[in-house]
Amino acid sequence: VSNIDNSQPLGRRSVTLKGEGRRVEGDNFVHEMLCSEIANKKLLPFVSRVTARDVGDYETWHSHDGEDFMYVLENSCTIHTEFYEPVSLSAGDSIFFDSRMGHMDVSNSVEDALVLWVCTN
Repeated sequence: VSNIDNSQPLGRRSVTLKGEGRRVEGDNFVHEMLCSEIANKKLLPFVSRVTARDVGDYETWHSHDGEDFMYVLENSCTIHTEFYEPVSLSAGDSIFFDSRMGHMDVSNSVEDALVLWVCTN
């Protein structure tokens, strides 16, 4: 029995050089989408600059199918989720959660937080 998904071509590969990811901007973030030329992948990796400073900066909770992993690269941020108390994370800290649960992240200082996100589709 094979665990290989034969509906996708084998040997797919994608490289993103530093600073060359596809840029996506929102009200509370700036994402650099990594390895974006491959469509229909199961993981969505991106580096995000968190520009929000307060949960009031958001209109509503963000949620989607799948799971999220976040690793703080620079500065610190607080992750707010629907069913847990907020948690403050500093550079080197990480969190994993069910992304169907509403979530928001805010930078903890005047500096933007820089984080690596990996989400499943």
